[in-house]
Amino acid sequence: MLEFMKQRATLRQYSEKPVSEELLNELLDIACRASNTGNMQLYSIVLTRDAATKQALAPAHFNQPQVTTAPLVLTFCADLNRYTKWCLQRDANPGFDNIQSLTYASIDAVIASQAFCTAAEAHGLGICYLGTTTYNADKIIDVLQLPSLVMP
Repeated sequence: MLEFMKQRATLRQYSEKPVSEELLNELLDIACRASNTGNMQLYSIVLTRDAATKQALAPAHFNQPQVTTAPLVLTFCADLNRYTKWCLQRDANPGFDNIQSLTYASIDAVIASQAFCTAAEAHGLGICYLGTTTYNADKIIDVLQLPSLVMP
């Protein structure tokens, strides 16, 4: 049943054919249903389709060609901003001023990204994780204009 997982491989060359909205929404739904810490879902997913934005992201990813040639770039982010706002609206102390919170959010983002990638590959799409995301997070934050407490 899951034989495709044994056959998977990272791809770095992509078709320019766009991913349909229907399929993308299904994959995002699957990713957002993945296990996470305390059901807080301490992550966000930034979708980039715009050629100019992908071009602006490319230097942060050492100009790897898949950044500009893939029809879609997803940036999974540890996101303590959204939950902090939720807590403050309820007069609760978010308590996200420690490494443990960043760890929870990072783990949640990785779990969601893996769920997305597994589902994408099951639908015949190729994927490539970019280690440069954490290496050049500051540059990506600038390009994507991420708010405070959001880390790619």
